[in-house]
This record gives sequence, C-alpha cells and structure tokens, in this order.
Amino acid sequence: MTATAGEPNTLSRAADHLGTLANILKDLGGGATLLNELTQNADDSRAAHLKFTATARELVVHNTAVFSDCGDQRAPVCPWKVEGLRACDLHSFRNVAGREKEADSAVTGAFGVGFTAVYQVTDSPELVTGNRHWILDELQPEQARVVVCQGGCRRDHGAAGTTFFLPWVKESTELRRALGQTALTDQDVDLLIRQMHEAAPAALVFLEHLRTLEVKSPGRTTRVERTGEHEFVDVSVNDRPTRWLLLKGEAAGVEELKARHDKQEDKRSPVVEVAVPMDGQTIGRVYASLPTETRTGWSGNINGSFFPKQDRKTVEFRGSGFRGEWNDLLIDTAARTVAENLRSIAEALDYTVVWDYLVAAEQINRDIARDDYPAPFSAFFAHAKVAAPATSIALLTDGTVTLAAGTLVPRDEVEYDAAELLTRLGLKIVDPSIRRQILQITRTEYGIQQLGAVHVVEALRAADLVEPWGDEDNKALSPADVEVALRLLSHYDDRGKSVLPDAGANTIAIVPCLDGSFAAASSVARLRGNDRALFELLDPNLKIVDEVRLNALCPGLVALCDDITPERAVEIFEADIDALSVAPDEVLEWLANHRSDVSQPHLRDRVSALPVFPSASGEYRQLTDLSLPSDFDDVLEVADVVHPEKVSGYTDLLRLLGATELDAAEYFTRHVAKVATSGTLGPEKATAVLGLMDRHRADLAACRVDLRRLRLVPCKDGNVRPATEVHLPNRALSLIAPDAPTADMRRCGEHLRNTLIWLGVSDHPNDQALNEAARRLGEAGVQPDPAVAAAILNALPNPPVHESVPSSLDQLLSAAWLPCNEGQRGRPSEVYATFQRYLFESQGLQLALPSVDQQRLTKVLEWLGVQSSPTTAMVVAHLRHCADNNQPMNAEVYRTLGQAKEENLVLALRDRDCIQIAPGKFAAPGVVFWTNPGLGSWAHVLPATAREHQGFYDRVGVHETPTAEHIEQILRAISRQAGNDRLGEADKSVVHRCWELLDAVVGSTRAAFDRLGVVKSAIGPRDLLEKPTMLLFADGRRLAEAIPLIRDNLIRRDKTTCRALEAAGVRPAEEIITPHVDQALAFQPAKSLPQTLIERRPALERLAEAQRDEGVAVDLSRLDHIRIDEMPELAVEYVTRFAHQVHVDDPRPAEAIYFAEDHRLIVRSDSPSRHVARELSLCIAPDADTSSLAPAITEVLAAADLVNAMEALDDYGVRDLDATVWAPIESETVVEPSADDREATTDVGSEAQSSSTSLRDPQAPSLDGSPEGGDPASGTTWDNGPGTGGESKPKGRTRQPSGQRRTHMASFVSYENTPGDDDTGDAAPKRSAIDAAGVAIALAYERSCGREPQEQAHNNPGFDVLSRNHDGDVVRRIEIKSIGGAWTGFGVWMSATQMEDNRASGDAYWLYVVEHANDPDAATLHRIQNPAGQATKFGFDAGWQAIREPDLELDEAANPITRNTRRLLGWNSTAD
Repeated sequence: MTATAGEPNTLSRAADHLGTLANILKDLGGGATLLNELTQNADDSRAAHLKFTATARELVVHNTAVFSDCGDQRAPVCPWKVEGLRACDLHSFRNVAGREKEADSAVTGAFGVGFTAVYQVTDSPELVTGNRHWILDELQPEQARVVVCQGGCRRDHGAAGTTFFLPWVKESTELRRALGQTALTDQDVDLLIRQMHEAAPAALVFLEHLRTLEVKSPGRTTRVERTGEHEFVDVSVNDRPTRWLLLKGEAAGVEELKARHDKQEDKRSPVVEVAVPMDGQTIGRVYASLPTETRTGWSGNINGSFFPKQDRKTVEFRGSGFRGEWNDLLIDTAARTVAENLRSIAEALDYTVVWDYLVAAEQINRDIARDDYPAPFSAFFAHAKVAAPATSIALLTDGTVTLAAGTLVPRDEVEYDAAELLTRLGLKIVDPSIRRQILQITRTEYGIQQLGAVHVVEALRAADLVEPWGDEDNKALSPADVEVALRLLSHYDDRGKSVLPDAGANTIAIVPCLDGSFAAASSVARLRGNDRALFELLDPNLKIVDEVRLNALCPGLVALCDDITPERAVEIFEADIDALSVAPDEVLEWLANHRSDVSQPHLRDRVSALPVFPSASGEYRQLTDLSLPSDFDDVLEVADVVHPEKVSGYTDLLRLLGATELDAAEYFTRHVAKVATSGTLGPEKATAVLGLMDRHRADLAACRVDLRRLRLVPCKDGNVRPATEVHLPNRALSLIAPDAPTADMRRCGEHLRNTLIWLGVSDHPNDQALNEAARRLGEAGVQPDPAVAAAILNALPNPPVHESVPSSLDQLLSAAWLPCNEGQRGRPSEVYATFQRYLFESQGLQLALPSVDQQRLTKVLEWLGVQSSPTTAMVVAHLRHCADNNQPMNAEVYRTLGQAKEENLVLALRDRDCIQIAPGKFAAPGVVFWTNPGLGSWAHVLPATAREHQGFYDRVGVHETPTAEHIEQILRAISRQAGNDRLGEADKSVVHRCWELLDAVVGSTRAAFDRLGVVKSAIGPRDLLEKPTMLLFADGRRLAEAIPLIRDNLIRRDKTTCRALEAAGVRPAEEIITPHVDQALAFQPAKSLPQTLIERRPALERLAEAQRDEGVAVDLSRLDHIRIDEMPELAVEYVTRFAHQVHVDDPRPAEAIYFAEDHRLIVRSDSPSRHVARELSLCIAPDADTSSLAPAITEVLAAADLVNAMEALDDYGVRDLDATVWAPIESETVVEPSADDREATTDVGSEAQSSSTSLRDPQAPSLDGSPEGGDPASGTTWDNGPGTGGESKPKGRTRQPSGQRRTHMASFVSYENTPGDDDTGDAAPKRSAIDAAGVAIALAYERSCGREPQEQAHNNPGFDVLSRNHDGDVVRRIEIKSIGGAWTGFGVWMSATQMEDNRASGDAYWLYVVEHANDPDAATLHRIQNPAGQATKFGFDAGWQAIREPDLELDEAANPITRNTRRLLGWNSTAD
C-alpha cells in the first residue's frame, strides 16, 4: 500500500503516562510500602531525621534534607547529567520511573518509582523544598504536570528541609479511576496509619544517614532512634532499645558474574551487612536498605544491594539472569560472613545466640528439602557446618570456651551432677545454657557427641584406674569421686541392656572390695563360705567384691563380677605348689565340685599336674604319674596307681582329667616311655617289652607312632635303638649301607619279626641308609657307581608315598650322586632324563642309566626332581649350537619351540640363522618364505610339510611373502655383494623382481622407500646398481636422451616397477627440464583447435573413462580453462638442473608445447597433430604414459567429425557411455491441515508449547531411527523458532495459534510381543546398580517430606513404593524409573500393569523419574502425578502391525469368507 497524498512524513508515538503509573502503583500498596519508599528517598537525600504526621486532612512527610537543584528547571535534561554527573533531585523527581539512581552505588533506589506509592492515598501530592512549592497534577499534559506555586498559599515555602503534603483522597475522582484506585474510607486511612506505625521499628537498622524516624497520628506516636557506630547499633522504639551486632562481608566473584552477563557498568555494591540481635526472638528479614517481607529464617537481618521484585516487598531467589544470580551471591556472602564471625557473635552477644543460629540454619535446610524455602539459603547450613566445629563457641560447665568439635552434651540434667568430676577427668561438657540447642542439631556435623557411659569409662581409664588401688596409692580420684562415677554409670545402665559391658566398665578399677581397695570387675571375685576361706588361705592378695556397697551404688556392675573363674583358681593353685600341701584334700574337693570346668582342654593338663592326688604309696602326686588300679602285668615294675579309698568319691573327676586304668597303652606311653627315654633299658628288658608288645599289639595302634621313636629294638652290636633306625637283615644293605644297624634276630626270635616291622624296623634300606649312601656317592671323586645309584632308586617307593621328598632324605636332593653322560655327575634337579634327548643333546647333564631303568623309575625320578623335558632355553641353545657348528638338527626342535610358553626366548632367534634349509645348513628368517617370491638364491621356500611346525616359523618371523623390509634387506645384500661390478643376468632378474614386489606395496609403507633411495639398489642404464635418487625416467618427448648431463641416468618406465622406483626417488626427466619460449615471438589465440576440443568432448570423455578403468587419472575439466595460442615460429629452449649442475640447450623448433604452470598450450599450427595430442595428454593426465594416451587422442582429433571419432573408438574397442539425460520428477506438496483439523494434531506453532511437552529431546533420534523434525532426504529443514518451545516446524510455514493455548502431554504406546525386546527406554533395568541408586534417592526425598515410604519387592506389579503419611494412610503409589544419564527422547516406559494400576489409583499414582541416578551431585528427581490421566495424546509404534486386522478373503459374491476377525487372527472366538 502506498502513502496517500498529503499524509505527513512522521507520526507520533507516545507513552501512556497514567497507565504506567497504574502499573507501578498496583505493586506498591500498603502503609508499610509507603513508609519504606519515602524513608528510602529521605536516606538517599542524606536526611538525618524523618517524620510522618497524619491528620484528618492529610499526611505530612518531613525530612531534614533539601532537594538538590541544578538551577535550570526549564531544561528538559538536567545540565548536571549532560556533564556526566547524576541529575539533580528536582529533575529526577520529575522523571517518573527514571534510572538516575540505578548506577549510583551511594543510594539504594533501584527502579526510581518509589514516590509513585503516594498515589494510593492522594491525587495531588505537594513538594516544598528549597523555597520551591510544587503541586503535581498527573491529569495534565506532560509539560504541565508540575504546577509551580508562585506564593501566597498556605504552605511555608521557606521551611527548612523537605516536606511532602499528601491530602487524603476520600472521593472518587477521574485520576482514581485512571489509576485503578478507589477512594479512601476512614477505615482505609486508619489501616494505612497503623501499618506505618508497625513498619517503623524495622526501617532504620541498616540506613546510613537517618538517625530518627517518627510516625505521629492522633492518639499514637512511634519514635524510632538509631544510635551507635561500627560493630554495635542500638535501635530504640519509644525509648525501648534493642542492641544489634553489625557484621560486614564482601561478595567474591562479582566481576566474573558481571562479565558473564555483560554488566560491567553496574556499580551495585558487593558489600553485605548482617545485623545480629541480642534478642533471639526477632524475626529476621532481608533488607534492600529497607526491610522486605522475605524472611532470613533466623533472628538476624541481612542487608545488601538485592534486586527486589516489582512490588518491592519481597526479594526473588533462584531467578534466572543477572538479578537472580546476584541475589543468590549476596545470600551466600551473608552466610559466609556469619560463619566466619561465630566467635565474635558469641563473645559480643551470648553463646546461646550462636547456637540458636545453628539450630535455625539446620531448620532452613530441612525447609528447603520440602520446597518450603529458597534453595540459596542452604548456604547458611553449608558454611556453618564447616566453620563451627573449628570455632571456639562451646561454653563448658567450668566457664571455659573451646572448639565445638570434641565436646560432649549430656542427655538430661541428672548427668550435670557429675560435671565437676568429668571436667577434672578431662571431658569437655557443654554448659546447660546451650544443651537444649545442641540436642536439636545434627551433632555429627559439628563433631559433638552425646555424653555416654563409654566416655566416662574411657576418662576413668585415662586417669590410670586400671590396676587395683587404694587410698595409699595417691590416685587423682578419691573414693568419693568413685561413688559419683558409679552413680552416673548406674544412671546410664538404667537406659538399656548391655550399656556397661559395651562401654568396657568391667575393665576399670572402680569396684569396691572387702579390703577397702578398688579393682576392675573383670579381676575381682564373688566368693562365699568355705570357698572364701580356702582362697584367702592360698592367695591373701585376691580381690573380693564388696557386694553390699556396690549394690547401693551401681547394681548393674555387680552382675559383671563373676564367681572366681576356673582359670583364676588354677593360677592360684599353681602360684605356690608348696602351699597346696596345707590343704590338698580341700583343693581336691573344690576341683571335684567344679569338675566340668577344670576338665576343659585348656585346663585339664594343668590340673592333672597339681600334686593333690593321693597314691597307693601314700604320697600326694601329679595325676600324670598315676593310673587307676588294674590287673595288667608290669614287666618293668615301674607303674604307680591312685589310692583306691581316698579317691573313692572323685572317680568322675579323675576320668574327666584323663586318668585311665593301667592297660597296654597306659603302660607303654606313661611308664615304658619314661624308662626307654632315660637310656636304662637293656637288651634283655627290651626283648621282654617287645614280647609284651607282641601280645598287646592290637591295643597299641593309637600310640604306634610314639613307640617307634623309643629305644626298644636290640641290635647286633649290643645297643638298643629306635625302630626307625634299624633294619632287618637285608642283602641290599651290603651294597648301599654295609654299616647300618641291624636287629638282633637271634635274641628276638623270628616270632617277633612282624612286631618289629609293625614297630617300624625296615625290611629294606631305610631313609637314613639311603641318605647316607647318596651323600657318600656325592662326595666321591669319581663318577658315581651306576649300580649303587640304581640300588638307591630301586629302594625308594615306586610310586612315591609322599608328595615331596622328606627331610630325612635331604641328601638325595642336595648331593650330586647321579651318574651322567661323559663321566659327569649331578644333583637330581640338574639332570635330565634321556627320553627327549634329540631336543637338547648338545646341552645339559643327561642321566647315565639304561633307558629301560629310566622308564621304569619315571615317577621316582620326577619325585626327586629329575627333569623329563628340557627347558625352552636349553632347546634354543641346542638349536644355536647346531646352527653355529653346521650340525644336523632334529625337526622336532621346531615343534617344541613353536609350543613353548617362554615365547620371548624364541623371538630372540629372529635375527639369527635358525631355519634349517638343508641338513646342517641354516638361514635367517628374513630370507625364508612360504611361497616362492622368485628371488633365486637370495631367498628360500619352505616345503608344505613344514606347515606342521608353523608355530615356530611364525614366532621367528617367517612370512608368507616378502615384506618391504625383507626386500630392502635383500637389495642391500645384493648391493654389498655387487659393489661397483656389473650385475649378472640372474642378479638383474632378482633386483627387477624385488622392485616388482615393492611396487605392489607402494602406499602401505614409506620408510623402506626412503631408506632405499640412497642405497645402490636400482638397475641403471649400464647394468650397474645405482641410487634411485640419481636415476630419471625418460620423458615422453625424448628430449632427455639428447642432454649429455642426464642421458647416462635415464631408465625406461616399466609399469611393473615404476611406482616403487618413483617412491624411492626416481623422478621423471620432465621435472628437471624446464622449457622456455621467447615471448617476443608473435602469437595469436588459436581458433580451430579449441572448437575441435569442444566438439570432440564426448569422445574424449569416452576415452577418459577407458583410461580410468586402467587406473589412469584423467581430468578433462582442465580443458575447460586451457589457453591455446598459435605461434608459427615456435622454438623452445630447455634448461636442465640435475645433481647441482645446470645445462642449457640451444632453442630448437617445436610443434607444440604445454606449460602446466600457466595452463597454456602453444602450437605451431592451429590444427590437430600427434605433437598436439602428446601435449594434451600431458595436460589432462600428467602422471600417465603419453605413449598409450596420445595416439588415441590423435585419432579423436584427426577424425572428420564426432561421428567418425566415435567410430574410431569403436574400432579400437573402447567401451561406450550412456548419455541419457534423466529429468527430475517433482514430488507432490503436502496439504496443510485445515483449521478444523488442528485440534486433532499437535499445534507446533503454539507459543505456549514448552520443551517439556516434547516426547523426545530436540536432538534425539525419533523412534523409527530418523532424526527429529522429519526426513533429511526430503530437503525440508526444520527450525526451533521463537515460541515453539523446542517443537520443530518447517521454515517459512507457520500457523497462528487459534483458541485456547494448551500443553500436550504426549505418550507413546507400544505393542510388544517378543521376549527380550527393550521396554525400558532410557530407564535402567530393575535390580541394576542404577535402579538401586534411583530408588534410594526417591526414598530419601519421601522421608524428607515427612512421609514414610515402604519399598516393595522388585517384581511387585504396578508400582515400586508405597508412601504413607503420619496417620498411616497411603498417599502415594510410586513407580520409579532410574536413568544413568539424561532423560532423552527415548523416554521411560510403563508396562501395561503399571498403566492399569495408574488408571485405578488416579491422582494417588506418581511416576518418579531420576536422571543421572548414579551421580549424587547431578541427580535430578522429576515427580509426575497421574501420568496416565494427564496424557492428551498417544502415539503407536510399528509393533502394532503385528495385531492389525488382516485383509479378508472374499467369495464370488464379494462377501468375506471369514466373518470373525478374532478367528482370523487365531484368537479364541467368543459368541458375538
């Protein structure tokens, strides 16, 4: 639309002044707000006194400051502001919602709107200041809203200070209606005045300039006065003072915060003030210089440059952006400041003030957990719990002050009765004045413990009350102190079971004893009657508890004092053996009365050794020396028995102590053993004992081992020896140990042979004999006798009966007694059996015994440590020996080394000649391969039969085919051998073959080619080996052959080796030959040739494609921009630079020349020729062989037309190309749903749409695997535009929202009938670590809200947790989904059972989703009530296809053959 003639070029754009005032005023209601705003303005003006006077007609507000005046109030902008200063007060007053104060850190105004609050009470505010009287009329135009009174009115223009006159508005006026305000009633005025009186006391705490504030109304005056400086401020309200301690702190990180939000110009002060009152009942508030309604949560006030909300009544926390973060930072600073000054607060005010604060800080934290308080206020508890433990704020009962950590708090007042004693014992008991507060906090956070029995006991232990003591011991405690301690412990014992024993009270010497001393309960005894008399007789120092006294002081400790223990009684009996003779019968009676205790294993032997048992001889002896009477034959006449009459009542005790009747076992172990050990048993008596043993051998089985060690066997030499040292007469002994002891069978008789063998006499050489024989062979100076060695081996059990060689045969391991090859000898561990001699025959000691004997004695040899298989090191050494000495080697060596575990020993052979290529001839692995590389005598090929040893060949590095490194080494070897001689034909073929093999690996390695470039390894033009870097490929123009500098360095390009040679440094001659054309020669752009190239392009493309099939890179696009000039006198000068020399040819005529740098082709004649074709081939395929490409180009260009060119290519067999041009088919455009359809679809353009309503994250893939927002192949791009809340929409296609805005809670529905399918989405599987962590977080949250959650079994259908209120009613049925990471678009899934339980439970059903469940610092709990009820849309995944209705088969009349789809689907049919 175009402008109409005569229409102005500019139009007005005005602000709604009254609307602005109305919007501001709606947030500034109430008398407290009015007083605070005007008080703030007065303090900003540096007024010292402020007075509000309410009359029936008006409210008069007077302060002692005067508005600043620039002197030019007609100026629209204050001249001071033009000069960069703050505007004067009068200009600022005229600017509604101005920002003059915002950047001034010396004032507290934030929005410049505070004065607007007066319009809730007046229509015509008046200002009198500095001889000026202004009357405001907001209904007037902007230029006339301030009426300047010229005098003659009833106001005193010259009055000191500043006065506002605010007449009450008690009638409805035009301005009232415009501002949305009603006329004031008398009740409204009374309410406003009352609110001002109530707000006044809190207004002055933090103000800098105001000293008095007075609110006066008929019948009431409130006067507030602020006095004091620095740390203390006294605020008096009508002469009733309250003292405040002022603390200051400065926020850290202010500059970083401002920089992050680009607020560097903001001059807001980072200083925070905290006022702590002496009166702990004060309700603390957050101040922005003046109080807001936001509470601090404790009695202290906090003042700072907070950003208040628009209504200026409260401060918002957890807000986004700079304002919210600034407010949070100031609260943290306040919390830190209080924590750093806890000791100062306690000393200046009282210790109870500090502990009241700590109680409040912890309560704030609990309120935050219930979402009842802003989260930033958690800083109070966070800082306090760090600072308090290390601060001296704990007042103790003795009046001293100490750190909070390490103090103890009594549970009740009774415990303070012992406070003086506990303090002397070193315990830090907190004063009763702070006990109540400490019991309310989490004491573990501050290192405080509740006083208990364990502390008292440990203190007594530290006072050295461990050993018994009396008054004479000068202990730190008196008996009266002990009684105090006992009463306190009794008090603790009344609280529950096991208190005293758990505290270790039984180990402290506080139990009163009968002798007047004190001892530990564990070391005293409770004795009565005869027992008391017996033990006092035997042990005068025994501590016996004074039960009467202890019962009166601490009854619970009596139970810890036991009767004298059997252990203690036995110790007393043992302490003085001689004293037992005074009362042996009484002791025996006491033992009998306690027989079950004293017969325990740990006491039985000690009791048996006491000399209190009467014997038949009349003496009191140890029970170990006595037996019970029997009719056994005492052949040695040495046995003694107990007195049968004196022990008639003690038989049970004697048997429990192990006393037995004199039988064979008793006789031999107790009596015969003693005589045999003493050495007094002669051959005759020994023979009699053996006869007795022969008769009772069956009864002696249990003591057989002990009897073997006794000297009971008479020998031929007249001595009596232990059976284990004696042999029966044995022929082998003459060979092995001719001097070994032999039993005297003539004395013993043959009838005792079996008894001797049973006793341990050996019927073959015993261990001692074998051991001695091995030692003797090892010390001999000659090779050990094989017959003796064989006899020793044959004498050993085969197979061995012991797992290892016993110490009695140690010489068989340490002596070098085995005969070895070549007259040597060795220890068993050094010797090898000869079963696998072929693996190591050049190494090690080999056993020199017949193979048949070695085979028969295999297990014995292994038991002794003879090795049956050589070590890997020995086999390797044998291989190296054979290779070094050209000796044939058994191929089994390779099998063994291929299977050896010590692979590193085998790998060491890689650089040695270790491959046997013929008997006794070896080669290095680097020249041996599995397939024939065609390298003549310079390489070797393994036969197919060698594959059975491939494990070894792989380890030493034998390859299937040569690698580049192998070829490099072969070329180096040939080079070293050839020197400067010409190569023979065979070696030439090998060198060529090497470069063919290298050509096949070009690109896979670089290092080998770099190294070969400087080695004489390539065949030069004279059959000499040359360095590749000194050779050149002959050029296609054949120019290099005529240049003397390089013609002896030219080689022909061989397609089988050229790539490898080029990688090694052979360069094309063209690279060092630079053509030059005299630019003075005349030339002109060619006309015919470029046109021919354009016409023949299809043929050239066909030719290029054929070349690409051959691996030649052809780039026809180079012809698109080539410059072709015709120069009839074309002559070219060639400059050659090679090997630091330069050669310049004379100019020579040329038919064509191509300059790659200039992309220019110069031709002598503007017509096709073979020379032109050659240069064009260099242009489009610079790396190709021109000899193959140029002739074809010649044919294409020389043809009469394109058809003939194509025919020529046909004749050459060049494949044709498909030149069909395919036209694109346009897709149909999707028709956008009409307005009627929108309610049934997601409104992607709705401004109310939020990111939380999306089923998937914007960056998450869709459920079918495609990216969010559509198919990227469709060409449609998607954008998250303004107001879409994260939903995607096509660019350029938007829809305006219609009707009511709504949020769609989308759910996705799946049909899943395949076991094992993933049905968890983001959620972790049940019973996983992540699931357990999420459940723990949910349970902790429920408990923090005061509910009582009960976790269900993991397989509970429908939900995981039942949460009840305090009455036991179920208020939440909770299903928990735990996620290890973020909650993404894959979502979390609910089962059909869970959905059904949700529908049945309604709003009582909750879905808890825990993100980052296994990271406590990042975990987030989302709580969703009745998710099934809130879902507005349902999606269905592709799995639903499995239960779709199939297509029905129709009959000839077009009727469905199957009418019941349930039957068609294979479901159970029911009646329709």
